[in-house]
This record gives sequence, C-alpha cells and structure tokens, in this order.
Amino acid sequence: MSRMFVTGAGGMVGSYVPDIFSDCELVLTDIVDGYRKLDISDAESVRRAVGGAKPDVVLHLGAATDVDRCELEPEWAHRANALGTENVVRACREAGARLVYISTGAVFPGERDEPYTETDTPGPVNVYAKAKLAGEHAVTRELRDFCIVRAGWMMGGGARDTKFVGKMTEFIAAGRTPLRAVADMRGTPTYARDLLQTVKRLLAAGARGLYHGGNAGSCTRYDMALAIRDALGRPDIVVEPVDSSAFPLPAPRARSEAIASPALERLGLAPRPWREALTDYVTTELAPRLRRA
Repeated sequence: MSRMFVTGAGGMVGSYVPDIFSDCELVLTDIVDGYRKLDISDAESVRRAVGGAKPDVVLHLGAATDVDRCELEPEWAHRANALGTENVVRACREAGARLVYISTGAVFPGERDEPYTETDTPGPVNVYAKAKLAGEHAVTRELRDFCIVRAGWMMGGGARDTKFVGKMTEFIAAGRTPLRAVADMRGTPTYARDLLQTVKRLLAAGARGLYHGGNAGSCTRYDMALAIRDALGRPDIVVEPVDSSAFPLPAPRARSEAIASPALERLGLAPRPWREALTDYVTTELAPRLRRA
C-alpha cells in the first residue's frame, strides 16, 4: 500500500479521493473543517506536513478556483495557485515524493476551433489561468518525478456541486423553464471521478510529464444543458442558446478551452466521452439527491 498526501481534499475533486484511492494510506489536508489543517501558502507548514507524512505521492488539488474572484483579487490567486504550488513542489523535492499537480485547460488562448493538446503553447487570458500556469512552471522547473494533469470544465461533487451542472440539473428537475445557456464558447467537460481514475492509472503506469485529463470531446454549455435535460427525461424544458454577453463576468474567458489528450491515448488511457460521463454523474449522484430533497 502506498501513502498519499492530498492537498485541497475538501474540494470537488477531493471528495472522490477516499473512494478512488481506497487502497492507499491517505493523509487528507485542507483549510476547511474536517481535514488536517494546511495552508499551502505557508511554506514552512507545507514542508513540515509533507516531510512528517513521508508520502510516496503528493496529490496537489489545493487551489483558488473561483475564476472571477481571482480576477478581482490577483494576490489571492497568486498566493494559492502559484506560491502555494511552489511550496508543495519544494516539499516534494525535499521529501523525495512524486507529485501529481492538477492544472487547467484554461491556460490556452482559445483562438482556434480544434482542441488544444499537450504540445500546444499556452497563452492564458485571465488571472486564474496565469497563476495555474505559474504553478506548472514551478513543477517542471524543480522536479523530475511528476505528472501535471490539466482538467477542463469540472463537474462532480454531488451535494456540494454549485457549478453549472449542479445548478442546471436542479433547475431542470424543478421544472424551471425556459432556461438559457451559453452557446458561443466551447470547453471539455471533466467528471472529477473520471479525472482521479486517470490519475490512478497514470500512477500505476509509472507515467511522468504533462497530460490532458478531460473527458473525450468538447461542447458548449448549451450542449451540456441539453444533455442534462435528456438524462433527466425532461423534454418539456425549453433551453435557449445565448451568447456569453448575456452573462457578463469580471474575468475574461477564452472562446475555447477545449482540450484533447493524444498523450493519454498513446498510453491506452483515453477517457470516456463527456456525454457518457455527464449522464452517469447526473443520474447516479445528482438526480437521486434531488428526489430525496
């Protein structure tokens, strides 16, 4: 059994860690209640925590993920996503631990139609993505034993899901109509459970380097809303496609955050299609909870 140290264990992705890595000895940390307290922006605390745990692997999920707050509070974004990652990297180097860093497909400029792959050059358009890319640079600059796994539009977390899929599922299940969803921006949905399954397979394969861990394919938020409606069996709900200008936000978004992973395909680890993953998530995690409510 390997020993895994996890930052950000209380978040959406972290909620699946105990299940996916049930065969590991887990050290779960976060700044929220219910976990061993760790502020990743405190270098000495990180060094002591990782060194004391003596992990084989550090799964670095801790991050500032509120894109709009990052834009409004760049120091907050830098402290968590850049400086925090530097602290984790240095602790891993000192402890001799392997690092898995979860990054984002938002590091690309989004100016083209085809999905971005691992060999494409980043060019982030907002503070959040710039800080996450700075974290990537810290990893590649200081470590050899690492995996960077970029995720796309995240879905998961069940009861704690306040993102697009969670909200849209709630609205459709409640019969709210008409609904509106953005149709002029593309991305790659990423089921958090599937993302961790990919991480587990990469670790088992002894893989190193950079990978895109989103589910296969790309779509708009409008496409996702229609897929949620289909999963819930609610053809009576009207979903209207709108431009992103209908929902003005503080942080700019790339026109496309779609990603693909030929690197995973070469290893025989290609993720399942996004629509299959979304349907699975909605029907097994969200819908039963809504029926009980």
